[in-house]
Amino acid sequence: MADPEHLRIVRAGKTAWDSWRRTHPSERADFSETDFTVGENRDIVFSGFEFEGDADFSHTIFGNTPIPYQIHGTGHRGSPDGAALFDGVVFHKDANFRYAQFGHNARFDKTVFESRADFTNTRFLNQAEFSAAVFNSASFSDAHFGEYATFEGVLFVEGPSFENAVFGNQARFEGASFEQAFFQMARFEHQANFGNSVFMAKDTAVQFDYAVFGDGASFKGAAFECRAYFSGAEFGDYTCFDARDRIAFKDDAVTRAKILPERYRALYLDRANAAHSQAFNDISFSRVHFGEGTVNRFRSESLLDKIRLFFPRLLHSPESHRMRDLRPGPGASFRRRILQGVCDFSRVQFDQPPDFGGIGQPDNLYLRAFPF
Repeated sequence: MADPEHLRIVRAGKTAWDSWRRTHPSERADFSETDFTVGENRDIVFSGFEFEGDADFSHTIFGNTPIPYQIHGTGHRGSPDGAALFDGVVFHKDANFRYAQFGHNARFDKTVFESRADFTNTRFLNQAEFSAAVFNSASFSDAHFGEYATFEGVLFVEGPSFENAVFGNQARFEGASFEQAFFQMARFEHQANFGNSVFMAKDTAVQFDYAVFGDGASFKGAAFECRAYFSGAEFGDYTCFDARDRIAFKDDAVTRAKILPERYRALYLDRANAAHSQAFNDISFSRVHFGEGTVNRFRSESLLDKIRLFFPRLLHSPESHRMRDLRPGPGASFRRRILQGVCDFSRVQFDQPPDFGGIGQPDNLYLRAFPF
């Protein structure tokens, strides 16, 4: 249960909280099981707060964020209605949000978690906002997100866990920087985007084993500087693992770094500068299923299309010879990737022709039992 004294202080605002925390630096801030949508709790705003000791927000309830408190909102700021407003907060010790329930537009943008952040079994409605946040260590295992969950430009100092997490449409991780990452059995609806993200695990691996993606999943320009596993994963149509120009990739990283707290910019840029947005290093797509297209592809084919699909068609089995007469459609694309390590496509299933146009070092493709 929450400490009534702690609730009384935060109701008085940030200045009152700062005075209290300086004299109680090691005391755990306890807001557990608080319903922030009722009574005086509706007017509490945590934006810009600092928590010296552990902070417990487990089993809490937050409301929807009113438009004036959203990132692009304007107008008079009335009551926040119990919204989760944690933008710019600094947690110096552990932050516990286990089993918390969040309304629409929960804000954790530019929040810094210097120790462990625990969001296990949390529930977010649409547009959860974590852009430019910093996590030393984080768990989002079994968390559920509505549509438009945003982790753009987030710096994960150590590996986050998103095992069994569920995302609605358009989960956005563009430009996120991972030391390692665990997304085993996570589920994404359409248009999940990891473009320009960096995975830098040194002694472990990035794991998306048995994850499920809807249509339009994009890892364009994602830099895998480590072993990466997508074994047993499922993808819908229009999956993109294309390479991206390295200069554009690094320019994007410089822009995103400027939004982070200053003391974390060097780490973010160091990872980006060491990353290769065109290379695969020891990646496994073993037993992955890339989904069937839904558009009409039985039309005439241009000479350019024939040239572009020449290589993937060489890989077709005799049973799928009929696909040689199809137009290029919503298959998986790996254009211009450089295969610096083994790229394992054993027992993979493509329901539409993949695009391997312009790949480098194709001898590193491992294609045992490669059906279409």
